[in-house]
Amino acid sequence: MSDCEIIYHIIHGIKNFTVRTQLVARQFTDVKELFKLMKILTAEINGSDSRANWQRDEREKPSSALAASVIVIMSCLLTKRRNKRTRIWSRNWLQRRNEGRDVLNMLNTELLPEDPNAYTNFLRLTNDQFEYLLSLISNEICKQDTLMRECIPSRSKLEVTLRFLATGETYRSLMYTTRIHETTISRFIPEVCQAIVLKLKPIYLKAPRTAEEWKKISQDFDQLWQFPHCVGALDGRHITFRAPISAGSYYYNYKGANSIVLLALAAANYKFIYANIGVNGRISDGGVFQNSSLSRALQDNSLSLPAPEVLPGMTEALPYVIVADDAFPLSKNLLKPYPDRGLGNDSRIFNYRLSRARRIIENSFGILANRFRLLLNPINLDAEKVELITLTCVVLHNFLATDNAQSYIELEEFNENLPKINRQCGNRTSIAARDIRDHFRSYFNSSPERLKLWRQCEDDEDDDGVTEEDDSDREDSDVTTSIEAMPVWILVSSQHFIIIIIIIIMFIYGKEISLYVHTPTLNIKKDSLLSKKKRAIFPNI
Repeated sequence: MSDCEIIYHIIHGIKNFTVRTQLVARQFTDVKELFKLMKILTAEINGSDSRANWQRDEREKPSSALAASVIVIMSCLLTKRRNKRTRIWSRNWLQRRNEGRDVLNMLNTELLPEDPNAYTNFLRLTNDQFEYLLSLISNEICKQDTLMRECIPSRSKLEVTLRFLATGETYRSLMYTTRIHETTISRFIPEVCQAIVLKLKPIYLKAPRTAEEWKKISQDFDQLWQFPHCVGALDGRHITFRAPISAGSYYYNYKGANSIVLLALAAANYKFIYANIGVNGRISDGGVFQNSSLSRALQDNSLSLPAPEVLPGMTEALPYVIVADDAFPLSKNLLKPYPDRGLGNDSRIFNYRLSRARRIIENSFGILANRFRLLLNPINLDAEKVELITLTCVVLHNFLATDNAQSYIELEEFNENLPKINRQCGNRTSIAARDIRDHFRSYFNSSPERLKLWRQCEDDEDDDGVTEEDDSDREDSDVTTSIEAMPVWILVSSQHFIIIIIIIIMFIYGKEISLYVHTPTLNIKKDSLLSKKKRAIFPNI
């Protein structure tokens, strides 16, 4: 009998005598004894029981003994593993999900018929919007039921995902409310987000491709925010998350947190028409823009922007532009405010009008983060999933702003003056770009009608004709008058009294102060007179 035949018979013998093998093999530790055991099993299979053959095979085939011993040991290990206590398939309290004891059942059986506003607040979508979205992505996220268990319905997956985006709850918190295990939730939420982006992005997040579409956006900016030839407001937002330790400072931004950058361009109705997500937070907004496809399209003139046109009251044609803050470079199609140094009244008016149009992107970010509050706190996921989730929120924002604009966003015209924009970086600009900005400044200062909005802004700053500076001047004058009215001897005596108090304090605590000055490494107790404020007196320490 060859080695292969012996091993073949041994394998089949183990199937029938597994228990016997386990009991007997514990008594043998030598290879020869194990080989004898395997020959017994082989003889039982073949129906022969010849001890002469055992002795001959023992002398001539030591390799067969080694192979047989390995198989016996493996069979013992498999049997021992089979005797271990198996893990439960699912916890009992999770299996009661189908009995209507979860929050999703309350959502559909109570909130939907009794309180539609609460239903919308729970999912951020109305029932019609939810059904429409479910019909689009149902085939992408559905699974098949098996004989072992039923799959989680597509409706439940979408509801859990929307609730996760709306609140930013942890997977474990969602597990306790929905009775779906956190591991399962962590698997299907990225799948649902991917399906939403796949179906909604081509419809609700696309940049204009024709000059007529850009002109429509420009007309909205002119009508709503009184800034002509503006085709969008550009800015960036940091999406914070918990980066892995191996990432080091790759995602660390100037705000002291790990983040990726969301660079977006918004239209006048708070909808995003361009989004660039995923650049690490160490890069500034200007650096993200320089490496974006939007910057390359502006340089190549491939955005299909309308040709420059002459504005009313002007003689030179002005191009269609994007408004941004001081972090971005000034170019022919990108305007930013004048620096704060030595601003004239006409430049202040231009900065106000530009900031009034530019704040659309800030408002869009605010609406996005408050509707999908996951973006307000650090996301405890990796960078790829954070990028996918952020893109999902942007797409859903446009979907809701398009389908339900009146309740989702309310267009209001504010006349308050915006805070000053701090200068973030300097950029070398061309003379043509500066001339274009100067022409826009001349346009905003060319007629009384265009200055009316600026005068209203100045009137709102003044309360009954008195500003904060006037109030402070009045208080200073009152103090000066009261000091001048005091007798001279009172002033002199008060000065001497203050000097005496200072001398007493220095005499009492002089040793401690000198000790602190000469020994900077001394650890002073909490009862010490030298607090953090007094450390400023000694800058060399």
